[in-house]
Amino acid sequence: NALLSGIEKGLEETRGRSTGNERLLAVADRGRAALAEACDQLVERALPDVAMAALSVEGGELHVVSAGAVRVYLHRGGKPQRLTPRDEPVGGILRSRVAHCASALEPGDLVLAGSTTAFSIRAISQVVSVLQQDPRTPPSVLASVLTEPAGQAGVGAAAAVLRVV
Repeated sequence: NALLSGIEKGLEETRGRSTGNERLLAVADRGRAALAEACDQLVERALPDVAMAALSVEGGELHVVSAGAVRVYLHRGGKPQRLTPRDEPVGGILRSRVAHCASALEPGDLVLAGSTTAFSIRAISQVVSVLQQDPRTPPSVLASVLTEPAGQAGVGAAAAVLRVV
């Protein structure tokens, strides 16, 4: 909740003043500060950390800022391109470096984002199979396909999918 609250405040503070990755980096900074402040109030020795991915679409470009164990892919013409770092960071927004990138979008592109648990080998192979059968599969179906194996294994997973029109 602290991270989300910080992100919300960061979005309000940067509205109309920043764009693209510049805005998302400022938002991530605000979220990190809010989480750190909340952690300062705790008495636990092992402080919680949070993985996050923030995406925005602006002027035909996808902007991605991430920290921790999350993945974002751009799927174009049947080929996925990973937009988050390949080396899995230790920790989340408090303990790992915030990564960022931008990529031009084209009609028909799919953007798939989520926790690493949503991108298991089983989930990815199921998404590939579904897209081979019907490249126009709705994003909501693809998000469900990504999270279903984790749910069956009793593990939490989060995924969001969007299609560029």
